[in-house]
Amino acid sequence: MLDQIIQLGKNHLSDTLMNKEKLTSKQVNDTFDLAKGSFFDTLKDQALSGNLSQIKDLFNGNSSAGGSLSTLASNKLAEQLSSRLNMSQTQARSIANIVIPALISKFSSKETGTANSSEDLLKLFGINAGNMLGGLSSKLGGFFS
Repeated sequence: MLDQIIQLGKNHLSDTLMNKEKLTSKQVNDTFDLAKGSFFDTLKDQALSGNLSQIKDLFNGNSSAGGSLSTLASNKLAEQLSSRLNMSQTQARSIANIVIPALISKFSSKETGTANSSEDLLKLFGINAGNMLGGLSSKLGGFFS
């Protein structure tokens, strides 16, 4: 599912990034590789923080639910573009502000479908809710030991 969203975004934005931000095709590919990780990590972090219903609402078409997700994912992507691809902070921020809102738009579009429950949404992303909760409990267990 996430691969499809990334590919839709890449197809839609490659020319814009190459013309407006002067990226090479390799840099565009690298940008979307990093965007996939940033976007997925942000979704996962938010799910673990108890914001799964917000993610489900966004996925089901409520684009107003994406504000904080967009900010978090954009910040993460800009940081990675700057550190891993040696882009200036200004260029990295500009690219992140183009890419992440487009991915969130694709994420919340009818093209991706809908999820009736949080568990359905997790399954679409290949996440086992039991494993996620197990991972959380192991993290909390380490915190309290």
